[in-house]
Amino acid sequence: MIPARRMTSLAHLEPVAPTQAPRRSAAVLALPLLSVGLAAGAALELGSVSAFIDGLVELPVSSWLTIGRELMADREGLAVRQAAWTDVEEAIAAHSLALAAWEVRDALETAVCLVSRAVQRWSRDERCQFAATHGAADAAALALRASAHVRPDCVRVLCSPFGA
Repeated sequence: MIPARRMTSLAHLEPVAPTQAPRRSAAVLALPLLSVGLAAGAALELGSVSAFIDGLVELPVSSWLTIGRELMADREGLAVRQAAWTDVEEAIAAHSLALAAWEVRDALETAVCLVSRAVQRWSRDERCQFAATHGAADAAALALRASAHVRPDCVRVLCSPFGA
């Protein structure tokens, strides 16, 4: 509810005419039209991204920290993960997946917020470990989203820190 003092400051605004739809409503109404055009493969990709992010929410913070610690210690695998990430970035650009990538990242940020709120205070090491897992989760989720356009080994490499 808007406080009374805010309402009085907004009183000078003219109401939207009934024949004029607000811009936000038009965008919301367009969403089902966009999803109708999804190919069967794209729907499967979206499902696997959702399942992946749901799984991340279920992981306890201690698992996030363990994954991050292992990622930070794995210097040899870093080059392999970076090469796979480069392929995913190129696929996102080449196949106009920027909006889809934004949606995946938005969902991931929600998951990160839900998981991290359980911790009152972070040590420096914990912040670094959590950030490493967050970055790896971002790369894995986007690899899953772009899986139709990248080599399967890229998806496997980027999802490997999270097991099956």
